[in-house]
Amino acid sequence: MTAKPLEWSRGAVAVVKALRGRANADGLVIGREIALALACDILPGESLIGAAISDPQVWGGIHQALIDRQQNGPDRTGSASIAAYGFGLQVEEIARRDGVRRVGERHVLAALATQLTALAIHPDVVGVQVESAEVGPGFKREEIEGQWHGLLETSVIIEYTDIREIDWRHETGAKKVTLWVPASVLNELGQLGSHGDSERVRDKAHKFTVGLLGGEQLDQALSREGLAIRDKGTVRLRVWAPTTMAGRFNTDHLEAAFELRDRGMPIVLITGDIGLTARAKTAGIATFRPDDDKWRLRPELSPREKELELRLKRAELQRPPSLQISARRTTVANVGALDIWVQNDVDAGEARTVLVMWRINGGADVQAWNRVGGVTFGELYRGVDGRFHQDVPATIPPGADYQLAQVTFKAPVVSIEYEIWAAGSQRMTGTARVEEAPVAEAAVATKPNGGQRR
Repeated sequence: MTAKPLEWSRGAVAVVKALRGRANADGLVIGREIALALACDILPGESLIGAAISDPQVWGGIHQALIDRQQNGPDRTGSASIAAYGFGLQVEEIARRDGVRRVGERHVLAALATQLTALAIHPDVVGVQVESAEVGPGFKREEIEGQWHGLLETSVIIEYTDIREIDWRHETGAKKVTLWVPASVLNELGQLGSHGDSERVRDKAHKFTVGLLGGEQLDQALSREGLAIRDKGTVRLRVWAPTTMAGRFNTDHLEAAFELRDRGMPIVLITGDIGLTARAKTAGIATFRPDDDKWRLRPELSPREKELELRLKRAELQRPPSLQISARRTTVANVGALDIWVQNDVDAGEARTVLVMWRINGGADVQAWNRVGGVTFGELYRGVDGRFHQDVPATIPPGADYQLAQVTFKAPVVSIEYEIWAAGSQRMTGTARVEEAPVAEAAVATKPNGGQRR
């Protein structure tokens, strides 16, 4: 089976290209031509190896080699040589043994070790500079083991609640959690902090880059210990910013994950972006999405919705309320009971002058007790239409509820039909269905029948 092609870093490609440019008619790069290709034929900023070898402190013979070449031409007698057009395969083999997906300059350097040593260049000295810059400092065992490692992506920072408020240990099931932030995310947040398309986006980006990582806190996040952000330091934040990563593009989020994984870090990409999730899965990177119901922020209003809200505010109007009935199981003196509540939807307007009419379906020996106004006694009586009629004296804000009554019974209640009127709203009707459950259960899920307006 043919091995999957490896990607090549920009610096590794520049080195191979420079070596091929020095090859003779036989395809060989001989003697000092190897070192001169690395030191002189690579543009500044293209290669870590080139930058190291062009330093006279690393290769003290560079100036003499240049003079010799000017006087005597290309080296044809040196003992060190490589086959320029088979060199790339040799480098890839080293990278495959390293278990990585991308060929780096450290792999190129390993393939050149014998030749550089023969030229009085110490590859181990160059290697320290290259590996440190290319993949960052190595990780100690205690930095990796015994904890869950997640790489934060921009969508999680912007579209979810503050990462310090998310219960990461509960979400991941781990006792210790390390959250990693790549340089690409910090750069993206820096742009969003100034040019984000909404006030919330700009505010979220600014609070992360300046509020969370401002001053000495960035230094702490760059350290091996990381920045403690919650749960007495069992959840920590670390910044991943090796010098070779440009950190300018979304693809660099994945590159950071690959670099961490190549260094032995069992990284998981934390993202709410479906496109990035798909790319990560295709590339073999595990993904994680925080619980949307718990932690994702409500979508921002569209420009049209904002305009409508402003017009309503100017007209001293509000959105109409959206009310429904819910029933919550309880027990009273070892007898099955239901607490009856009226609830206002979180996205609705304030409810005022509320009249609720409701009836019980099913049950035996049913008694209803008034709880309006917080009273703890007083039996409710049915009207001539067979329903209980109750006025709510208080206003009900969006997302709030109000207890109407408590119902006791000997045989289970099946459902509660209701009709609700409120100021500024059309009639609302529905059916709260009571699911069968043990009487001792503390709560019950109810299914209102849409709460439709008529």
